[in-house]
Amino acid sequence: MRLATALVVLATLAAPVSAQSGATASAAAHPDFSGHWVLNPAASEGMGMPQSMTMQITQDEKTLKVDRAEVSQMGTQSQTLNYTLDGTPAKNTVSGNGMTLDLNTTSAWQGSVLQFTTTADVAGQAFTQVDHWSLDPDGKTLHITSDVSVAGQSATIKLAFAKQ
Repeated sequence: MRLATALVVLATLAAPVSAQSGATASAAAHPDFSGHWVLNPAASEGMGMPQSMTMQITQDEKTLKVDRAEVSQMGTQSQTLNYTLDGTPAKNTVSGNGMTLDLNTTSAWQGSVLQFTTTADVAGQAFTQVDHWSLDPDGKTLHITSDVSVAGQSATIKLAFAKQ
């Protein structure tokens, strides 16, 4: 598999992901990402974007769960990712396109933006993805910017989702 293709596969397998929150910020000051979200391709950009993606997000004070389905050039994939928001690092295993990845994710609030840092080992190479999640002021658009790095290559993917 070419490295550029591997970056795309890894970014779509790992994103969006989340985990632990910073201990100093209060949960009341943070946005709630709960809801049914549909990718808006016209407002998204980056290498290897899926043709379509939906996410059902459930969030409470201590957990965040993402049920997502996407269609890309590499087929259809569905995943459920569970994360803790209580200071415990999150671990998820994702599979797709003949690859299985063990993901380790931590998170931190930066004001109203939730940053997720995910790492994995990909065929002996370090994989890192840093996601920034934010909501528009009206809460109807979720923006996820993912900076992905593996084997000295990097890419940025910007996804916009409309709340349904």
